[in-house]
Amino acid sequence: MIADGKIFKGGLETFGTTWNGITSFRRSQFITTTEFVPLQRRSEFSGDVDFRDAVFHRAANFLGSRFAGHTDFCFVKRMRGAQFSNASFQAGPVGSHAGSLYFTEFVGQGIFRNVHFKTLILYKTMFHDGIDFHAAAGDFLAVRSIYLKGQFNFDNATIERLEFNGFSGLLLIDGDIVFSRAKFNVFDIARTRFTKNLDLEDVEIATQLRFETVSFDGDVHLEGATFGKPDDRMVGQNFIIDDVTFNKALYWPSVNFFKPYDWWNFWADNDPRFTQDTTEDPNGSAVRERRLWSELRRAFDIAGDLTLKNYAEYRERYLLERGEDERTRIISTFSRLYWGYSLRPLRIMCRFAILIVLFAGAYGTQLSKLGSDYTVFRRFILRAKYALLFSWRTALEIKFGVEHSRTHRISLITLVETIAGKVIVATFACSLAQTSPLLSDLVKKLLPGM
Repeated sequence: MIADGKIFKGGLETFGTTWNGITSFRRSQFITTTEFVPLQRRSEFSGDVDFRDAVFHRAANFLGSRFAGHTDFCFVKRMRGAQFSNASFQAGPVGSHAGSLYFTEFVGQGIFRNVHFKTLILYKTMFHDGIDFHAAAGDFLAVRSIYLKGQFNFDNATIERLEFNGFSGLLLIDGDIVFSRAKFNVFDIARTRFTKNLDLEDVEIATQLRFETVSFDGDVHLEGATFGKPDDRMVGQNFIIDDVTFNKALYWPSVNFFKPYDWWNFWADNDPRFTQDTTEDPNGSAVRERRLWSELRRAFDIAGDLTLKNYAEYRERYLLERGEDERTRIISTFSRLYWGYSLRPLRIMCRFAILIVLFAGAYGTQLSKLGSDYTVFRRFILRAKYALLFSWRTALEIKFGVEHSRTHRISLITLVETIAGKVIVATFACSLAQTSPLLSDLVKKLLPGM
């Protein structure tokens, strides 16, 4: 059917119709509501469809329509309340890389709920009242240099590859954008600014999520998001961040932020679940990495996440110290060997336990007469118990070890343990305080210098 340049004053309504061959309404005007809707069966366009330069003065309803050939809605104007739910698309215009909706104007909301597509490109498309891709499914969706006002919804969508890119300029997303519970194989965001909140809660990324030259003016939510397999220690390659600005809070629970580690390896440094791409500027990688951790520190601070704020601050300080003098680097290295990048109280407690056992071994050499009439095993248990108890009290009490020493050498050993024990207890209190905002505030009030 060819109806180019026609004016449909009374509207156009078809129900469950099959359109064979080429269907063209190029430059046509639809004065009232236009409907291509299913009735017992869906409307189907078996050939190419051309609505280029058409004008819809009222709502356009393509509910459940199937577009089997090339589809062209480019330069369509004033499409009010466009309904494409449950529709399916195969390809864009012949010989064009701009997609089916190039410079298309949606005055009302663009509704694409449960839509299915092979390739769908939104390039310079204008959405004045948001867009809804709830539970959409497809191979490739590109969002390029669009104009968006209102909410952008992708919840429960399943898309093989999703791309946000501003190309020659900056892609501005002026509205809340929701991806909760969506599933992507690859999700690439570049040269984009989000002015409102970005919701990535419970998103599943099978292969890669990439943020490159992205600015977030609203809160970013990554609660429950997964990148690759949850127990994959190489998971950093699944999330790449570079040149990102956080102007509000970043909500990312530490259990999802850090790569998994063996519980017994308490001295190991935590590693985040992302990496930074510096292939384009390897010489400036240190500067860019410091900037990234500075942005993360600020975002976690706004979110009230003290653990991740501390971690980001340590990473930032470490990068700064790499360019300092040798003395500063030595002190920094010793500090990291003791604290690590994050403050785990368990790590400090394990050091305290090691201290008790080591000094107990020294005190045990002075107990040769204790339990001399016992069996070897009972004598060992008795001496170990006595030595451990003596070491415990020496580490915690100020004068106990010195006052109960028989020789000058043992007195000197107890003095060393007393000092070391107090230092470890103090650092344990500090690390414990840093895991709780309430305790942290209390410690800062008691010790303003911390």
